[in-house]
Amino acid sequence: MNFTENKLEQAAMRKTIKRLLRKYKYPPKGQKKAMDTVLRQAKLMREQMVG
Repeated sequence: MNFTENKLEQAAMRKTIKRLLRKYKYPPKGQKKAMDTVLRQAKLMREQMVG
């Protein structure tokens, strides 16, 4: 099982991403798009690692 299949893991990742975006003063207007991009990249990286 991986985070892309587990809703609790997805929620934890979203929470971490939001915290980091706020910490580094990412503009609130672009946070949703940035979060979606990070999650998409993580999913692609995992697929490449697993095969």
